[in-house]
Amino acid sequence: MKRTAFYFAIGGAWYFLLEVLFRAAFGHRGAHPVVVVMAGAVCAQVCIADDHHMRPWLNAVLGGISATVSELVVGSIALYVFDERLWHYGNNLSNGIISFKWAMVWVCLCFVVIFLKKFIMKNWR
Repeated sequence: MKRTAFYFAIGGAWYFLLEVLFRAAFGHRGAHPVVVVMAGAVCAQVCIADDHHMRPWLNAVLGGISATVSELVVGSIALYVFDERLWHYGNNLSNGIISFKWAMVWVCLCFVVIFLKKFIMKNWR
């Protein structure tokens, strides 16, 4: 349980930093706390799967799918229940809530998470 909480906190913190830098570079509004929590959960799931020695490519693909499904669920609830759009990918899939391009970005970010975790665990034990 402690390890899961650690993964969740570290994943959320790193994603928050990435989100703030991305939005600052492209002039978007600040990172929404819901998005940071969602990303922390995805990062935790990817790290936990890595603990069980899942193949990195499979882990990254499953993490990307998990992140995209999370985007769809959280984005749909925010849009249709609370009338707030957390992000908009244009007229791609599902009223701009998800897109194939950003699903692939999630897969790439999951690869980064996996290899950063391996690097940290190898060098700071």
